[in-house]
Amino acid sequence: MREDVACGLALAIARNGPLACLEHAETSTLDSTLGHASHLVADLIRQTPDVQARDRIARSIAKVAEPLTFAFECLRCMRPTAGLAQEEQVLSEEGDVAAHSALVDRIRSQAAAAPLHRSFGREARGLYCLWAQQSAAEVASNLQQALQSDPAEADALLDSYVGEPRESVAGATLDAGISRETYDALAQLIDPRVVVAALEQVHGPDLGAGDFYRRDVPGAVQQRAHQFLWLYRSGEHDTAADSAGAMDTGKAP
Repeated sequence: MREDVACGLALAIARNGPLACLEHAETSTLDSTLGHASHLVADLIRQTPDVQARDRIARSIAKVAEPLTFAFECLRCMRPTAGLAQEEQVLSEEGDVAAHSALVDRIRSQAAAAPLHRSFGREARGLYCLWAQQSAAEVASNLQQALQSDPAEADALLDSYVGEPRESVAGATLDAGISRETYDALAQLIDPRVVVAALEQVHGPDLGAGDFYRRDVPGAVQQRAHQFLWLYRSGEHDTAADSAGAMDTGKAP
């Protein structure tokens, strides 16, 4: 395929990402049309022999691909891979940084209009992570403002970070809940105390006590809130124990 045709096709696919996202909610990213389309975009760009030209096309993809999550997937497929020779990479290191910087500009603009977790649900996690790599303080400020303006955003944020529901042996649908990994991922974006304050405003101060799995907590939303608060308070106890141990040994915590 001619270089100009390959580039034009890559940009056309990027602009029409919604067509590739139709069944994404029902399958994994790698097996979805979205995943195959993002790999196709990367393969088409790879057909351009000059790396600087590939870098320019990747920046264009970052600016025009719709939706933002498709732009994210396209760039993920083009990222330099450890162990590959430079001539085998799709983008140069500088081109990769520039393309992701262009995507972060779009993420920042989208987040100013509406919370990413509202716009993209569970696909927002990658967008938040990429944005935080460039400016963690901006992400923390954006989320804090959203939760303080509307505490109910805390429930939506937790929902966007849990895994997909799974089916039990008996055929019932089980909510993934809040794991320690989920808690830690959110704590890297925003001070957990801000999330806790919002959850307590919505659900009251009684959640977070007792067992991690409480049978008297109704519904998945309340269960997630309880689990986040439980993990937060458990961490407080761990910190207090560490501090007490450090004082006993004469060491700083």
